[in-house]
Amino acid sequence: KQYGKDKCIFYHFFNDNPHQIMAALDAYSWKDAGFGGQLAVIMGYGAAVADVILQGLAEAGCKIAIVSRTQSKLDDAAARHNKTLGEGTVKGFAFDLTNPAGVKDFLASISAAFGLPIKVVYYNAVKFSLPHDAPADEVVAGCNVNFATLWTAFGAVLPEWLASEGGG
Repeated sequence: KQYGKDKCIFYHFFNDNPHQIMAALDAYSWKDAGFGGQLAVIMGYGAAVADVILQGLAEAGCKIAIVSRTQSKLDDAAARHNKTLGEGTVKGFAFDLTNPAGVKDFLASISAAFGLPIKVVYYNAVKFSLPHDAPADEVVAGCNVNFATLWTAFGAVLPEWLASEGGG
């Protein structure tokens, strides 16, 4: 959906077939999306799909925050991407996406770190399967990643997107 002059997008693949995901991504023209100079967040950053998304967002002119649990891996990935994309294009932020309670403040801290509102969220974190005898805490954590954190993240960015439309 387009909000005022600014475009905003919240995207989530709930699909574990990487070939279908890659085909869908290849069909999307990030360069023409109108996100130049905007802040994008990739939640659940990892190799493969997230790197394709990152490259597309960088080609569209976005600043990009990458999120996963391990800060050292994020720092390495940001440094690797910044060598080709320009220093400060990509920054890593560690967060456990099984914790929906902290998502709103966490996303606000990313926005503050870049000095930009978040206009793109790509939610790449999904817990696909659990064994039939999984302990309850693992089931809850999986539900949090798949639904609660996703829902909370969308709720955290939506007010800014609506405000950029004039409150509509």
